[in-house]
Amino acid sequence: MRCQLAVPLLAVLSGPLPAAKAPNTFHVRPVCGNAENGIAVSRPHLSDERNIALRLDALESRLQHLRAGRPRPYRIPDSLTEETQLVQQISNFHALAERALSDRVSLEPKGLATVAVPRTPLLLSFDISIDSQRYRNAIAEIEIAVSSRATRHVPTLITLLPLDKTYNVATLFNGGSAGDALIEKGTTPDGKEQFTIAKDYDTIALEKTGATHEAIRGCGTGFHESVRDLVFEWQVRPVLGRESVDSGRREVFALLSLPIAPGEEYVADVHVHTHWRAVKSNRAAVASFEDSARDELWTDAIRFNPGEMEESLRPQVLSTRFIRNDHDGVVVIAEGRNFLPDTSVLVGSRKLAGADLEIVRERQLRFTVPADLVVENDVYIAGRFGAPTLLAEPRVLSGDRLLDPAWGLRIESARSRSKDAQTSEVLLKLKSRLRKKPMEEWIVSHTLVSVAGRILP
Repeated sequence: MRCQLAVPLLAVLSGPLPAAKAPNTFHVRPVCGNAENGIAVSRPHLSDERNIALRLDALESRLQHLRAGRPRPYRIPDSLTEETQLVQQISNFHALAERALSDRVSLEPKGLATVAVPRTPLLLSFDISIDSQRYRNAIAEIEIAVSSRATRHVPTLITLLPLDKTYNVATLFNGGSAGDALIEKGTTPDGKEQFTIAKDYDTIALEKTGATHEAIRGCGTGFHESVRDLVFEWQVRPVLGRESVDSGRREVFALLSLPIAPGEEYVADVHVHTHWRAVKSNRAAVASFEDSARDELWTDAIRFNPGEMEESLRPQVLSTRFIRNDHDGVVVIAEGRNFLPDTSVLVGSRKLAGADLEIVRERQLRFTVPADLVVENDVYIAGRFGAPTLLAEPRVLSGDRLLDPAWGLRIESARSRSKDAQTSEVLLKLKSRLRKKPMEEWIVSHTLVSVAGRILP
């Protein structure tokens, strides 16, 4: 019997080999670094310019309500502070709504000619939650890198919000003291009250030329910097002489301009880098706090197809009911989806919106219209997204041929003649408004339901 030992000759001559050192382990993970650095960032929420208009309307309405209900003089300091917040927010949202021509369309060479390529706006919003208990005299930095999948789809940055957050940090000073103690009013030598308003910058936004390269011990997200990246950052600072950043939630926005057509899809990864940076007494930022960095990589965090989103969010009608009331009107109850708060109903030249409509859980729509309008006109539901939806469309698509004549037929002309002293013969020329099937397939026997717009009993 033969036995072979796989032992190096050197080991036999000089004794056992020393144990090999374990290599340094390095892991690639979606999230790595200090998971408890006190900075949490949500995945981006996608919206468009219509959301900016809605927010502006809400803020301006709130400001008007505040000014109308406030007694004079100001309730110090709450009322003035809240008004300062609202005015600054309205100003910032107006800045978002105004886009330059180059952000709406770009001129690109095509052969010997130049063609205009439309650009699509995309509004990203992030929720940032900060817990600053562990870090004193420090700035919280939140860096976002948007990495486009396609080289030809690299976006441009229109603006960031807030550029500088002066609201929420306005404080009234009296004789050098700040804060709640201001309820004690100061006076000038001639007996007049005197206050000073101080504003400080809580949040500052900036665009960067590249992502931050900060080593994290034994971990990496696999993010690789490229020319397709768009990098921007928010810094949250202590204000008004405080030692730490105010803890709480903040909502920030980035408005991008995408070089895509309405039917194209934009796809991008998002890399988030957060850390704390120490500040000196003169508020200049210095080196980062050791082990405060945290990286996150969200694959396909942005998928934006304007055409598909418009169609999927368009008002959809699944069923419709018409109920006669006692005032020559018709109560219409539509069941479906995507009946958003700003939905309206178009009946001929009349538009119903706001208080004229009752919307239940965005799935049911109720309104009342005169019967003659329903007989003479089509009814459309117009939403924030997509084209208006014909209210009778689901009934046609269901294959039901016993349609209400108010929906399927239009009266082109009418003639009448007397047959005797008691009866008259009425000849109506009808035209189908629903062209999905031949006219003869819709002709069925119906009882006369209205004359001159009045429903018959």
